[in-house]
Amino acid sequence: ALDLVDAVQIVVYGKPDLEIRSPSATTIEHHNTVSALDYFEMIDGLHLDVFLLATEEADDLEIKSELLFGELALLGIPILCNSLHPCRRYIKDGENGFVLQAEQTYRDALRGLIARKDSLANIGKNAQLMTKKHLCWNTQRANQLQRVFALGRS
Repeated sequence: ALDLVDAVQIVVYGKPDLEIRSPSATTIEHHNTVSALDYFEMIDGLHLDVFLLATEEADDLEIKSELLFGELALLGIPILCNSLHPCRRYIKDGENGFVLQAEQTYRDALRGLIARKDSLANIGKNAQLMTKKHLCWNTQRANQLQRVFALGRS
């Protein structure tokens, strides 16, 4: 079995509400939140292979999830989330990100991602392309306008 202690470096961004537990030999690199002007440079500078969203559903998470997915995807960072997280609706598992299956643990999922590390850049690129095509502001506004004008014709 693959030893995650040697294969995974945990990077925490923001102010975690919960104490983060890691294997004893694994160090946790912590970065506090930064201003909106520095956000993309900060995240891009971390050189992340995958971004794990372990959060359960929450009231304000629905609104933030599309924005967060879009931000990370535009940087080419694939997301791993659980099956309850709102980001799951943007992810085609294994194509542009990863959704933790009910029977999987995060540990199992990370082992699988490490085994396919060479394909993570392509999966990040797929997330980037999907975001540009479907989630960018201009595309969303154009789709809204099409729906409004389509209603007027019926």
